[in-house]
Amino acid sequence: MKATTAMKAKCINLVQVSWWDASSNDRWRKRSDVKNDERFVCYTVGWLVHENKTSITVASTISPLDEETLSMTMNIPRGCIKKIVKVQSGPRTDDM
Repeated sequence: MKATTAMKAKCINLVQVSWWDASSNDRWRKRSDVKNDERFVCYTVGWLVHENKTSITVASTISPLDEETLSMTMNIPRGCIKKIVKVQSGPRTDDM
């Protein structure tokens, strides 16, 4: 499918985001045991479709017919983000 002229002109970066995942525990525990909990870093790759002061949103799929239609989006709070690496720069083309 051919991308429209407007789609070709818009720059949407492909990024890899490393971020600290939240965790929970439903058992009764001593306060001293909580300090030993591990934190895990997760990695997400997607098109950076939105960002503001508090979070970013990446999408794994953008419709070839309408770049405003997205699938598999993930919103990550900035306070959890460890690093954002640009994998590929836009503009998008129909041979992605």
